[in-house]
Amino acid sequence: MSPSCRLHVHESGSGFTIPTNTCFLVQDDNASATNCICDFVSGDAGKVRWLFGDPMQPDISYLEYDNSTDDMKLHAEDDIKLDGDNVKLDADALQVDVHLLVDEGMRVNRTAVSSSTYIVDSGATKDYYLGVTYTLSGAVAITLPSALDAGTGRMLLIVDEGGGAGTNNITFTSSSGIRGASTINTNYGTRRFISNGSNMWIGY
Repeated sequence: MSPSCRLHVHESGSGFTIPTNTCFLVQDDNASATNCICDFVSGDAGKVRWLFGDPMQPDISYLEYDNSTDDMKLHAEDDIKLDGDNVKLDADALQVDVHLLVDEGMRVNRTAVSSSTYIVDSGATKDYYLGVTYTLSGAVAITLPSALDAGTGRMLLIVDEGGGAGTNNITFTSSSGIRGASTINTNYGTRRFISNGSNMWIGY
Protein backbone atom coordinates (compact mmCIF):
# COMPACT_ATOMS: atom_id res chain seq x y z
CA MET A 1 0.00 0.00 0.00
CA SER A 2 1.41 3.37 -0.99
CA PRO A 3 1.94 5.90 1.80
CA SER A 4 -0.26 8.98 1.89
CA CYS A 5 2.77 11.15 2.58
CA ARG A 6 6.50 10.74 2.80
CA LEU A 7 9.51 12.48 4.27
CA HIS A 8 12.32 13.52 1.97
CA VAL A 9 15.63 14.33 3.65
CA HIS A 10 18.08 16.29 1.50
CA GLU A 11 21.23 16.00 3.56
CA SER A 12 24.67 17.17 2.49
CA GLY A 13 26.38 16.07 5.72
CA SER A 14 26.87 12.59 7.14
CA GLY A 15 25.33 10.66 10.01
CA PHE A 16 22.80 12.69 11.98
CA THR A 17 24.53 16.05 11.51
CA ILE A 18 22.13 18.51 9.90
CA PRO A 19 23.85 21.41 8.13
CA THR A 20 22.31 24.83 7.69
CA ASN A 21 19.43 24.99 5.19
CA THR A 22 18.86 21.23 5.21
CA CYS A 23 15.28 20.61 4.13
CA PHE A 24 12.91 17.97 5.55
CA LEU A 25 10.17 17.98 2.93
CA VAL A 26 6.68 16.59 3.56
CA GLN A 27 4.63 15.95 0.41
CA ASP A 28 1.60 14.09 -0.85
CA ASP A 29 2.49 10.77 -2.47
CA ASN A 30 3.89 11.32 -5.99
CA ALA A 31 4.08 15.08 -5.39
CA SER A 32 6.81 17.19 -6.90
CA ALA A 33 8.88 19.90 -5.23
CA THR A 34 6.66 22.57 -6.77
CA ASN A 35 3.57 21.48 -4.82
CA CYS A 36 5.21 21.03 -1.45
CA ILE A 37 2.89 20.88 1.56
CA CYS A 38 5.41 21.91 4.21
CA ASP A 39 9.05 21.44 5.05
CA PHE A 40 11.46 21.91 7.94
CA VAL A 41 14.60 23.94 7.35
CA SER A 42 17.51 24.31 9.73
CA GLY A 43 18.53 27.96 9.64
CA ASP A 44 21.04 29.84 11.76
CA ALA A 45 22.52 28.15 14.80
CA GLY A 46 19.78 27.11 17.19
CA LYS A 47 16.91 27.95 14.81
CA VAL A 48 14.53 25.82 12.81
CA ARG A 49 11.72 26.89 10.46
CA TRP A 50 8.57 25.05 9.48
CA LEU A 51 7.67 26.41 6.04
CA PHE A 52 4.24 26.25 4.40
CA GLY A 53 3.98 26.24 0.62
CA ASP A 54 6.67 26.15 -2.05
CA PRO A 55 10.07 26.79 -0.39
CA MET A 56 11.44 28.03 -3.73
CA GLN A 57 9.09 31.03 -3.74
CA PRO A 58 10.28 34.34 -2.19
CA ASP A 59 7.04 35.05 -0.30
CA ILE A 60 6.28 32.21 2.06
CA SER A 61 4.78 31.75 5.51
CA TYR A 62 6.70 29.96 8.22
CA LEU A 63 6.85 29.08 11.90
CA GLU A 64 10.31 29.59 13.42
CA TYR A 65 11.68 28.33 16.74
CA ASP A 66 14.82 29.85 18.26
CA ASN A 67 16.36 27.47 20.78
CA SER A 68 18.72 30.13 22.19
CA THR A 69 15.85 32.36 23.35
CA ASP A 70 13.05 29.77 23.49
CA ASP A 71 10.97 32.07 21.25
CA MET A 72 8.43 30.99 18.65
CA LYS A 73 7.71 33.28 15.68
CA LEU A 74 4.88 32.99 13.17
CA HIS A 75 5.46 34.88 9.92
CA ALA A 76 2.71 35.13 7.31
CA GLU A 77 2.77 36.88 3.95
CA ASP A 78 -1.03 37.11 3.97
CA ASP A 79 -3.73 37.01 6.66
CA ILE A 80 -3.46 34.90 9.81
CA LYS A 81 -6.85 33.48 10.76
CA LEU A 82 -7.58 31.81 14.09
CA ASP A 83 -10.83 29.94 13.51
CA GLY A 84 -12.45 28.10 16.38
CA ASP A 85 -15.03 28.31 19.14
CA ASN A 86 -12.33 28.85 21.76
CA VAL A 87 -8.78 29.64 20.64
CA LYS A 88 -6.27 29.93 23.49
CA LEU A 89 -2.78 31.40 23.17
CA ASP A 90 -0.88 30.57 26.35
CA ALA A 91 2.23 32.73 26.54
CA ASP A 92 3.80 35.41 28.71
CA ALA A 93 3.33 37.94 25.93
CA LEU A 94 1.87 38.02 22.42
CA GLN A 95 3.41 40.65 20.16
CA VAL A 96 1.37 41.88 17.20
CA ASP A 97 3.34 44.16 14.86
CA VAL A 98 0.44 44.96 12.54
CA HIS A 99 -3.22 45.93 12.90
CA LEU A 100 -5.33 43.52 14.95
CA LEU A 101 -8.89 43.12 13.68
CA VAL A 102 -11.48 41.51 15.97
CA ASP A 103 -14.67 40.62 14.10
CA GLU A 104 -16.59 39.47 17.16
CA GLY A 105 -16.60 40.14 20.91
CA MET A 106 -13.37 40.13 22.91
CA ARG A 107 -12.96 39.09 26.54
CA VAL A 108 -10.22 40.22 28.92
CA ASN A 109 -9.12 38.91 32.29
CA ARG A 110 -10.94 40.40 35.31
CA THR A 111 -9.27 40.66 38.71
CA ALA A 112 -11.55 41.29 41.69
CA VAL A 113 -10.20 43.67 44.33
CA SER A 114 -12.04 42.91 47.56
CA SER A 115 -9.62 44.36 50.12
CA SER A 116 -8.30 47.78 51.10
CA THR A 117 -4.99 47.34 49.25
CA TYR A 118 -3.91 45.73 46.02
CA ILE A 119 -0.52 45.50 44.28
CA VAL A 120 -0.62 45.14 40.50
CA ASP A 121 1.89 42.55 39.32
CA SER A 122 4.73 43.75 37.13
CA GLY A 123 5.55 42.48 33.66
CA ALA A 124 3.20 40.66 31.29
CA THR A 125 0.62 39.32 33.74
CA LYS A 126 -3.11 38.75 33.75
CA ASP A 127 -3.89 42.02 35.54
CA TYR A 128 -5.65 44.27 33.05
CA TYR A 129 -9.19 44.93 34.27
CA LEU A 130 -9.52 45.46 38.03
CA GLY A 131 -13.06 45.35 39.41
CA VAL A 132 -12.93 47.04 42.82
CA THR A 133 -15.77 45.88 45.08
CA TYR A 134 -14.33 46.92 48.46
CA THR A 135 -15.46 50.55 48.22
CA LEU A 136 -18.72 49.67 49.98
CA SER A 137 -16.58 48.92 53.07
CA GLY A 138 -13.75 51.45 52.88
CA ALA A 139 -11.12 53.25 50.85
CA VAL A 140 -8.80 51.32 48.54
CA ALA A 141 -5.11 51.92 47.75
CA ILE A 142 -3.76 50.32 44.55
CA THR A 143 -0.05 50.20 43.84
CA LEU A 144 1.10 50.08 40.22
CA PRO A 145 4.49 48.59 39.34
CA SER A 146 7.26 50.81 38.05
CA ALA A 147 6.77 51.84 34.44
CA LEU A 148 10.07 50.15 33.59
CA ASP A 149 8.94 46.81 35.01
CA ALA A 150 5.52 47.14 33.41
CA GLY A 151 6.99 47.74 29.96
CA THR A 152 6.10 50.17 27.21
CA GLY A 153 2.41 50.41 26.42
CA ARG A 154 1.04 48.24 29.19
CA MET A 155 -2.52 49.30 29.95
CA LEU A 156 -4.76 48.98 32.99
CA LEU A 157 -8.48 49.59 33.42
CA ILE A 158 -9.87 50.03 36.94
CA VAL A 159 -13.60 50.28 37.75
CA ASP A 160 -15.42 50.99 41.03
CA GLU A 161 -17.77 48.04 40.87
CA GLY A 162 -18.82 48.52 44.48
CA GLY A 163 -20.21 51.94 43.75
CA GLY A 164 -18.84 53.59 46.89
CA ALA A 165 -15.79 55.47 45.59
CA GLY A 166 -17.55 58.81 46.01
CA THR A 167 -17.10 58.34 49.76
CA ASN A 168 -14.35 55.72 49.90
CA ASN A 169 -11.88 56.85 47.25
CA ILE A 170 -9.65 54.54 45.21
CA THR A 171 -6.14 55.98 45.08
CA PHE A 172 -3.23 54.93 42.87
CA THR A 173 0.52 55.21 43.46
CA SER A 174 3.66 54.03 41.68
CA SER A 175 7.39 54.38 42.31
CA SER A 176 7.56 55.89 38.80
CA GLY A 177 4.94 58.48 39.54
CA ILE A 178 1.59 59.02 37.85
CA ARG A 179 0.85 61.92 35.52
CA GLY A 180 -2.76 62.88 35.18
CA ALA A 181 -5.66 61.33 37.10
CA SER A 182 -4.60 59.20 40.09
CA THR A 183 -7.86 58.83 42.02
CA ILE A 184 -11.36 57.48 41.51
CA ASN A 185 -13.67 59.63 43.63
CA THR A 186 -17.06 59.13 42.00
CA ASN A 187 -19.39 56.20 42.45
CA TYR A 188 -18.86 53.60 39.70
CA GLY A 189 -16.04 55.71 38.32
CA THR A 190 -13.25 54.41 36.08
CA ARG A 191 -9.58 55.11 35.44
CA ARG A 192 -7.25 53.97 32.68
CA PHE A 193 -3.48 53.93 32.87
CA ILE A 194 -0.77 53.40 30.27
CA SER A 195 2.95 52.96 30.94
CA ASN A 196 5.62 54.78 28.94
CA GLY A 197 8.04 51.97 29.73
CA SER A 198 10.61 54.09 31.52
CA ASN A 199 9.61 56.62 34.15
CA MET A 200 5.87 57.28 34.31
CA TRP A 201 2.29 56.08 34.09
CA ILE A 202 -0.30 58.28 32.37
CA GLY A 203 -3.70 58.28 34.06
CA TYR A 204 -6.87 59.39 32.34
